[in-house]
Amino acid sequence: MARLTEMVFGGQKGNVEFYESHKYSTWALATGATAFQPFNNIEAANLRNYDKGQNIFKQNQGRILALRVSFHGPAYVNPTLQTGATFATLTATQDYNAFMAQARLSILQDSQLVHEDLLSSYLPYAPWIYQAPDAGSPTAATRPLTFFDPNDGNGNNYKASKWGIVFRPPLVVGAGRSVDFQVTTPPGYSLPSTLNGFYVRFELVTEELPQSSISQVRPA
Repeated sequence: MARLTEMVFGGQKGNVEFYESHKYSTWALATGATAFQPFNNIEAANLRNYDKGQNIFKQNQGRILALRVSFHGPAYVNPTLQTGATFATLTATQDYNAFMAQARLSILQDSQLVHEDLLSSYLPYAPWIYQAPDAGSPTAATRPLTFFDPNDGNGNNYKASKWGIVFRPPLVVGAGRSVDFQVTTPPGYSLPSTLNGFYVRFELVTEELPQSSISQVRPA
């Protein structure tokens, strides 16, 4: 159901009808990839719920309230970063951490940079993993217990899940104006084969503004 809110754009005050809309875009990681453009109609239809025309809004104008990012296994299942019983099988854990720590995310309005961030602002670092040593001489194959310790990258326990970024004030996209998203990695880096098939999902919390006439990018 639509709601009414009082907003000020360009000095004009009025009741503007809007409705909240959540949009997502998914990067299916592939070996050798170095960049991705979320919300740009480049992923398969089953990996998104938007359709970009002049911009990402159905009525070609609206506000972006928040952005969050999540990491998944293929088909959005829980990611499996350990595939065996030894540290030699933890490569995906290490490679996820290296990717997440180096990738950057940018937002551009009419080709002008309006927001720049680290992917690590949205996703936790890979957990520390501890494996108990073998004890004795078992007659049958055994798998020692593996311990996981959440990691916030600063040597402290990761006490809260990262939700994302709330834009204050919101990112305002006027009628017909463009908004683009870019994820980039440093020169010389490319996604390793261990991350092939994993998903990185980008979710926007937006307000569709079907009637208002707005033009500012981020009004004060």
